Amino acid sequence: MSGFHKQISLPQGISLLLTTLMGTGAFVVPSLAATIADKQALWAWVLLISLMLPIALTFAMLGARHPHAGGTAYLLSKAFGSRWENFTGWLYLSVIPTGLPAAITIATGYLGNFLGIESAYHGWLAALTLTLILLINLMGIKASGHMQTLIAIAVGGTLTVLLLVSELELKDLQPPPFALPELGNIGEAMAVIFWCFVGIEAMTHLGAEFKNPRRDFPLTIIIGVVLTGLFYYLTAALVIRYSAYGNESIDSQSVAFLAGQLIGPVGEKVVSLIGFLACLASINLYNLSFTRLIWSMAENSVLPAPLGQLTSRGVPARAAILVFIISMLCLTIKYQLDVGLDELIKYSDGVFVVIYLLGVLTGLRLLSGYRKQLAGLSLILCLLALITIGSYAIYVLLVLAFSVCWDRYLEHKTLSIKKVTDGS
Repeated sequence: MSGFHKQISLPQGISLLLTTLMGTGAFVVPSLAATIADKQALWAWVLLISLMLPIALTFAMLGARHPHAGGTAYLLSKAFGSRWENFTGWLYLSVIPTGLPAAITIATGYLGNFLGIESAYHGWLAALTLTLILLINLMGIKASGHMQTLIAIAVGGTLTVLLLVSELELKDLQPPPFALPELGNIGEAMAVIFWCFVGIEAMTHLGAEFKNPRRDFPLTIIIGVVLTGLFYYLTAALVIRYSAYGNESIDSQSVAFLAGQLIGPVGEKVVSLIGFLACLASINLYNLSFTRLIWSMAENSVLPAPLGQLTSRGVPARAAILVFIISMLCLTIKYQLDVGLDELIKYSDGVFVVIYLLGVLTGLRLLSGYRKQLAGLSLILCLLALITIGSYAIYVLLVLAFSVCWDRYLEHKTLSIKKVTDGS
């Protein structure tokens, strides 16, 4: 790990985590959660944030004790063997059919509001947005770290302005009396809220680049999660206070709806444009990571070799086209079968809960003392989070089963080739 410059300080680390977590979720998840659980959604935020803190701290301990650019995949390989890296790769790729269409639906909601296009035509806007992402990828345009920071500033700035001009009172921030009959809805809202905390595991990739990883990395994770949770909670209270929720049409453009109420029509248009551009940049960033992962897996013979070919610009074009085809197909299914945005997010969150679960599982092998006990607690909390996902977890279980079968197939294929080679 000597090849990495240890240049990330505590403030820089917190900033990086905030830019990772402040993405598309800020524009839609508070309203989706409120649509599911109404005012009881505030309890869902309290419970989910409380659940995430031990899990985040476990990842912080792992990143501090075992800093490596490979992140979660490296930890799994170190704890359980190299084939677990492939399982992690398949899990990340399985987000393409669910997560990308969900993010594009969010972006389309804000673009439609900005252009004044009715929701009946948002399917066409989604297709055009996805095509634009493909063209950006094929041209080799990359999102820089500065761009990601600007996105976070734009998102945070927009929501801060709305919070400042609103008439939120202390009573609006207090959860209502806990309603036990609403426990099912609260759990369902928690399943959606998990989307806002996807990205904590990605920070383990940067552990080796901290100036003082053992001290600053855990502080970065905890402070970042607390600040993010606080910001999202305030936004959720704002959404409930002004009833900016109720159905997918409102949920997918709730922040613009709030801006219209608090600032006026011009503010609504400006926020809609910011929302679309922020979502577009985030989608592009994830799309780039997916195409690079496909390229990497092809290079390692996990996927067919043609997917590992690069253009003269150094772009894995075939991988990008494959991501485009899968996403377009799933977008078509979403609009034809009227699959809910919250459903797509739950399928995606099921995948990330399992990634987190596998990550904290490595803590039982790689950590000791109270850190190992914390990993055990985090494992239980991840299982509870998986329960809130409910039947949507079937998707990630099928992905895991497929990845194991594919690994066995590749192993058998390699042995067959070796026998033929040895025989000749």
